[in-house]
Amino acid sequence: DILENLSKYRYFQKVEFNFAIVNNFSPQRIIKILSSKNWELEQTKTNKDNLVMRYNSNIVNFRWNSFPEILCKSNLVISMAGTAAEQAVGLNKPVIQIEGYGPQFTKSFAEAQRRLLGEYVFCITKYKSKKEKVEKTSNLIIKIIYLIQLNKKFLISCKKNSLQRIGEIESTQRIINDIKNKIKEKGV
Repeated sequence: DILENLSKYRYFQKVEFNFAIVNNFSPQRIIKILSSKNWELEQTKTNKDNLVMRYNSNIVNFRWNSFPEILCKSNLVISMAGTAAEQAVGLNKPVIQIEGYGPQFTKSFAEAQRRLLGEYVFCITKYKSKKEKVEKTSNLIIKIIYLIQLNKKFLISCKKNSLQRIGEIESTQRIINDIKNKIKEKGV
């Protein structure tokens, strides 16, 4: 719904949208859902691991087994998954969360994650209808893209946030080594 809403802006005609899709979500299921909403299949660009759909002038790639590649190439991440948001913050990317209704990514989980990951995880939380949520989230996406392109301090701040919230490269290994050393000291 958000991508359909963004299609009314000419700017998004030249934006490449890539979705990392989990393996149990089949291309046939995506085609069925989106075709019922007037999306069209781009046959010439579709292959075994890449389904390409079009809505108006917006082209969207749905890709399997490609989350790391998509994440590294992205400037902005739209997320409905906790681990994906954490990884994006760790790579200095701003994140727009869309609160879900599923068992794992609930409204309360998303709120807690925003507190942990810092101010560069954005989310629309106050809305009266789905339509309002879609419109406000679309506007937030436009605002973040504007900041990325025009405010050099924005991405610098994303990096500082990442270092503060996630840590430096190999910080996990240093934590493991610290734990091992503490265990040795105590003779466990």
